[in-house]
Amino acid sequence: MVRFFTKAAGYEHQVIKRGAAGEPSHAEKVLSRLGAREQIEFSFSKDGSLFSKAYLQQFDVVFFYTSGNLLAVEMDENPPMSGE
Repeated sequence: MVRFFTKAAGYEHQVIKRGAAGEPSHAEKVLSRLGAREQIEFSFSKDGSLFSKAYLQQFDVVFFYTSGNLLAVEMDENPPMSGE
């Protein structure tokens, strides 16, 4: 399984911005279609607080699309990653 993690601590690019009602971002839609075609399971998150050794063990790969300081709550208002 691939974890696609997006975080915009600075400017949030349109390609990763979710819709007003939480609709998947353009990137999430594209990866979902690709995953279905290629039999790759994707899991999407903007929540940096989930990152821990135990949490990461469930994924084969972590795919980051991020900008800015990942340890801070800024533009996207999603939980930041810990310093750990």
